[in-house]
Amino acid sequence: MHNFSWEDFAAWYVEIAKIALNSDVEKDIQRTKSILSYIGCIHGLSFSFSLPGR
Repeated sequence: MHNFSWEDFAAWYVEIAKIALNSDVEKDIQRTKSILSYIGCIHGLSFSFSLPGR
């Protein structure tokens, strides 16, 4: 059950995070990158933050 819940939440959060990562507000982008990095560190995930046009 834990893995199912975590996978659903993580997938949902990453999809929502894409909105903030495509924002024009640098503070939103940095905050989202920080959260994704923290989540990745505690769960052994890796995210790439290279966005087209940035």
